[in-house]
Amino acid sequence: MEFDKSKILTCVTADQLVEGQLGWANDTISWLESDVIFIPPYAVSKSNDIEFPFESKERGKRRYFYPAPEPLPFAVGDTVEIIKDVIFPPNSPNLKGLRFKVDAIYRQDDGDQYMAVVADNGRRMAFIDPDLTKWAKKVQEPTNEDIKPGTILHVNGYSKPRTTTKASEPSFNVGDRVELTTSQLPFFRKGTQGTVSNTKLDSCKVHVNVDNRGEWAINKADLKIIPEPTYRPFANAEEFKPYRDEWFRIKRDGAMIRYSAYNDEGVQDTDGKMVSYKTLFENVERENGEPCGIKEQA
Repeated sequence: MEFDKSKILTCVTADQLVEGQLGWANDTISWLESDVIFIPPYAVSKSNDIEFPFESKERGKRRYFYPAPEPLPFAVGDTVEIIKDVIFPPNSPNLKGLRFKVDAIYRQDDGDQYMAVVADNGRRMAFIDPDLTKWAKKVQEPTNEDIKPGTILHVNGYSKPRTTTKASEPSFNVGDRVELTTSQLPFFRKGTQGTVSNTKLDSCKVHVNVDNRGEWAINKADLKIIPEPTYRPFANAEEFKPYRDEWFRIKRDGAMIRYSAYNDEGVQDTDGKMVSYKTLFENVERENGEPCGIKEQA
């Protein structure tokens, strides 16, 4: 989000504040801009102090206020259904009523909302509008129906038919990293890994892009999800030291930043303000997209 100084409220324009409005309050413009980058917005109210007219539980009474943008109607990962006629390119089928996954969504500098969506078949498209709810609505995807114990599972390639012993098969999402828990000779050995590419095949199988072997339909019961590595904030200066010369990306607006100084408490930003390692972890990422912290064993 671009910091627009024209949106700042002062003691002269404090009457424009809506009671409980989300935003940020501070005593200098530079501190306020830093807060907008690193701190989530919070509720701000009017105080009875003429010089410090803005008050919040988090910051007490402050001199300036910057309003948070209105929340976006969807989030990355949401399933949305097209509710308006969309025929693109010309002479192609109407997309109204079809469902897509939200792949990216943000507010552009001109205020318009941008949303990119992707279908199960890989088709991508984007919508740009001041109000995306004119084009789509959020829907709840149904979960796989429970499979009763004793159901014969489908045969997959050279796999033998098996009988379920639990109420339902594991649940997978597109993008999950998975590993075979059984050998499926002559094709795959136990431990072969891949990435889930389609969960709509049927209630018992998913499509998996097996590493270096193409896409295969595999029984859910023969797969397990590989846990993603977890991260935690840096604990002290020694842990941050290997990353001191790196560039970091601010999640909110994509701006790149380097930190000129650091200690056991955190890093110093370009305004000379100290930022704790916890705040750094929550609001900043490394240039390669990895979390700004220490990787722990999954």
